[in-house]
Amino acid sequence: MMSEKVHKEWLHCNECGRNTEHSVVTSYRNKEFDDEVKDNYGRVMGSIDGFHDWEMLECGGCKTVCLRSKEYFSEWHDPYDEDPFKRAYFPARNNGARVKPHWFDVFINLNEVRGHFISISYEQVYALFESKQYLGAMLTARALLETVAIENCDGDPRTFEGKLNALHAKELIRSKQIEFLNKAIYDAGSATMHRGYNPSAEAVTYVLDAIEQLLYTIYIEPIADKKLAEEKPQRKGSKNA
Repeated sequence: MMSEKVHKEWLHCNECGRNTEHSVVTSYRNKEFDDEVKDNYGRVMGSIDGFHDWEMLECGGCKTVCLRSKEYFSEWHDPYDEDPFKRAYFPARNNGARVKPHWFDVFINLNEVRGHFISISYEQVYALFESKQYLGAMLTARALLETVAIENCDGDPRTFEGKLNALHAKELIRSKQIEFLNKAIYDAGSATMHRGYNPSAEAVTYVLDAIEQLLYTIYIEPIADKKLAEEKPQRKGSKNA
């Protein structure tokens, strides 16, 4: 059974980072049953029923879509439960989790060709984080950090600390960032790989904070600087912004 624009409801949107109004664009009932329950003498004592729906929902803000599994079985719940349904979302809803920076898509588009692996790994860090796969998110974040360092340092330093020193020489990071990026973040990825470290959501959040600060400085700040220079009015009598 298919239906169009069934109804609207409020649901967390991963892209918008908040609850937004969603439209149920398509609904499909995959399974449905209603059976009588009889005693040993064939007398009807009651019934059991249930169904399984698949629904496609569209965010009214960013227009992204997600898939929802909605199941009901009369024996799972008290008949007077206000919400007797079992729901699952694909991708999973990251309520209360990290929200992507507003320049996320700008960065992805900027690096799709020139630094394809950087784009892929950055997208996958969030995909893993949103699905609560924090170990995978930490490993991918480590790979992202090292790839960014390799792409932006001169020469071929043998150690990661050497790469960070090269970024510092180009004034892309501060001296205090070197120790944190190397001993805290890079080592956290190594601990995940070699020492059985299973990071928490909070730990991955701190790692992403530091990496995104680096991404913004290297890739987004020049774009922001150019945009501000184009928009802000010049001082009278001056040719410079």
